[in-house]
Amino acid sequence: MQVVFSMDEPSVAVGNLYWTLRDFDREILSYCKDHGVRFEDDRLDVLGTNKIVLFGRPDTKNKELWCLMKRGYIYVRGVRIWVQPSFTGRKVSNLSLCEIEYVNTNEIQPSELIKAIQTWGGTDALVVSHAVNVGTPAKWPAIMCLRNMSRTSPELLFAFRLFFPSPEEANSVYAGFLQERRSNEQMRDR
Repeated sequence: MQVVFSMDEPSVAVGNLYWTLRDFDREILSYCKDHGVRFEDDRLDVLGTNKIVLFGRPDTKNKELWCLMKRGYIYVRGVRIWVQPSFTGRKVSNLSLCEIEYVNTNEIQPSELIKAIQTWGGTDALVVSHAVNVGTPAKWPAIMCLRNMSRTSPELLFAFRLFFPSPEEANSVYAGFLQERRSNEQMRDR
């Protein structure tokens, strides 16, 4: 598994200087370590040239890692740094399939989403923002993904990714969702 750190802006003011994401790497590692998350070789690698991200492989997948990613961001020196699991669509990613694309025309409360996930065989999921929301290249915190429509097609939709603790859980939730949808269609056809 890989964890990715990013910023919306190419650089931000920190004191009298402008810092890029690369300038935050040691402080991000320190923040993570203080919250019980360590990375292989105690380092983050750089990916990209125009839109840079930092990524690393956690030493262990534990509750602390899940909690670190749950909100979707951390603050380092007063700057919001996005934190999320990497996704399988990246060319350099060798991740297993732990995610499901979520698209819905109706707003859902966080508690309702988790209840539905549990009904379909899951335990929990991370809400992960797309890189572009409402036509703007910027990520949203998890709660905004649930409360604000994003333009991912000609229609306005609630759209984001759900990341699960394992591929098995993602498959179980998706199978449960499909089964419920088939049952609803059969009831409607009667």
